[in-house]
Amino acid sequence: MSQTPAAPDPLTASASVVNARRQARTRKRTWPAILTLFVLAPLVGEVLSTSTPPLAFINPLTLFWEGALYGSGALLVREIARRRRLGWSNILLMGAAYGILEEAIFIQSWFNPSFPTGLGAYGRYWDTNLVWALELTAFHAVFSITVSILLAEAIFPDRSQISWLGRKECWGFTILLGGVTLLGFVYYGFSASARRGYTHPPAAIFGAISLMTGLFLAGAYARPILPHVSTRPVPSLWRVRVMGFALTLAFFAAVYSLSGLRVAAPVTLGVMAFVLVIAARLSYSWSGRAGWSEQQRLALATGALGYWLLFSLLAIATGLPVVSLLVLGLLIWLARRAAHLPTASEHYEH
Repeated sequence: MSQTPAAPDPLTASASVVNARRQARTRKRTWPAILTLFVLAPLVGEVLSTSTPPLAFINPLTLFWEGALYGSGALLVREIARRRRLGWSNILLMGAAYGILEEAIFIQSWFNPSFPTGLGAYGRYWDTNLVWALELTAFHAVFSITVSILLAEAIFPDRSQISWLGRKECWGFTILLGGVTLLGFVYYGFSASARRGYTHPPAAIFGAISLMTGLFLAGAYARPILPHVSTRPVPSLWRVRVMGFALTLAFFAAVYSLSGLRVAAPVTLGVMAFVLVIAARLSYSWSGRAGWSEQQRLALATGALGYWLLFSLLAIATGLPVVSLLVLGLLIWLARRAAHLPTASEHYEH
């Protein structure tokens, strides 16, 4: 016996329409956040690290090129993390995968012996500069991706936990990142250094691709690593800032002081790894304490960025200290605003 389909509940239907329209309006308002992260990621990864002078960065071609690389990577990593409700540890893993994409595949600084790393043959094994590889993978994971995402979300706190990209935007940034990477791979791998003997990437590049793939899959699919909940109070904001600065200083000091003294490269790698482990364990422990929130995450990022803000004084001629002052002003403003934001309790906030 057939039954007449039940008529739709007008209240439910109306609510669905309103919700759909609200989501559409929200989607339209995400473009400022998208543009901010698209520019902020190369600003942090290239300009503050002194790799690109400020005047060169504001060249429209340079800005688009570096945004297509850094910005696309940061936006896609963030999109995966927020859609899948992942944590900051997942973002760091995917950020490390991005670091390998940029340094080992795009520009191939891991393998090119003529690349101006300042390390020369130091730490070079199996056609790969392992010291440089670890340094830049950690740098991109922390600064180019994680800190950039954290700052962009702090600027737009009401959009911090929602998706920013639709399907078309995801495909667009994926194609943009893939196209730029392919162009860089061909240019830096087969043309730029050919006269200096680097005519193609070595077989070690397949190991880098495998490592990149493993880190990306781990970041995208592993369950968030949640800290053990502790009743201990969170450390003061200044303690968090100082520790972020000190750990960043210790990491880069290990790279350049030990390499300058020509300490055995495995020792340098061990010290670098030790600092990274300390930083990870400390952040993990702190994030489980009662009261850990946007303020503390921002303080940790501020301390780490403080290293680069001071480092910019060595590039006075380029005007970088002016950019650093602007970034410092942004950090102060964000810290004051974060003090008035409610503490987030979602598990993926850690």
